[in-house]
Amino acid sequence: DDHHLIRTGVKNLLEGKFPDTTVQEATTIAEALSLLDVSVAIDLVLLDINLPDAKALDGLVRLKKNSPATAVALISGTDDNQMITSALSCGADGFIPKSADPQILVHAVSLILKGEIFLPRSFLKPGSQISEPKSPIDRQSDPSKLTVRQQEVFLLMCQGLSNKEIARQLG
Repeated sequence: DDHHLIRTGVKNLLEGKFPDTTVQEATTIAEALSLLDVSVAIDLVLLDINLPDAKALDGLVRLKKNSPATAVALISGTDDNQMITSALSCGADGFIPKSADPQILVHAVSLILKGEIFLPRSFLKPGSQISEPKSPIDRQSDPSKLTVRQQEVFLLMCQGLSNKEIARQLG
């Protein structure tokens, strides 16, 4: 994040809730890429959508291209479903609204570090408008043509079930 207050608040919250965790800060994508290059292992990047050297999903695409194995979750004041859908298609591992309660951030980080994806509940509510994203990544298949199994998984996602709960329910 390019705002010092946000970075400091998130850092203090996460270091308090995850005492064995080191939180590093960056104000630009260039700084974040530099940290990824010199650090042994960064498990998660929390990324603001609008930074001085990246707008919209450009930063996400650059981070994922440079370090595809690193989880990246967006933190943003914009939480419209089109943006979330586009972020997911670009490889985001989560989307955390800046309006969320601090405990939601802690929960989201916990889930993402366990390999889950975190999305705001509003995105998963039935009736949410999820349309085809405008993505810089080409799609090879039509997302509206899901298999029966994919539809089952999607419906359970819409009910707010986690990956583990879906796996247990579907066997």
